[in-house]
Amino acid sequence: MTEVLASRLRAWADGLLRAMAEARDEFEVARALTQSRQGLAVIRAVAAHPGLPPQLSRQLLDAVNEAISAAQQALLDNIESARRAGVDDRIVQARLRTLRDNPITVHAATAPRRTDAWSCDPSRPPRRQILIDPPPMRPEE
Repeated sequence: MTEVLASRLRAWADGLLRAMAEARDEFEVARALTQSRQGLAVIRAVAAHPGLPPQLSRQLLDAVNEAISAAQQALLDNIESARRAGVDDRIVQARLRTLRDNPITVHAATAPRRTDAWSCDPSRPPRRQILIDPPPMRPEE
């Protein structure tokens, strides 16, 4: 069971890192962090499955939570390494703010997931285009 959870955590971390690497701005990084919590909720649900013995479930959940905390700390440490390597301080501060404002350590299981009419997949192309007529040309006087 621990191998399965470790494999799922590795796949989750690979997906998060890939999404962060593809992000073009801090908004996309924040979205990647926030969406990654959905994957963590599934992993935590498996670790806390009611069919498992309570002691085993508690140990697995503790191990998953430790791995999540370690991943958050590794993200912060990478930004500190970038600062020491001479990356522009504005970029470093923006990324630190993004990581602190959107921590992966917030457990998605505690926040109810809502889907409403306004939720959509931002990576999909727009469903419709809004065309605006150009302003009329003024005759030259």
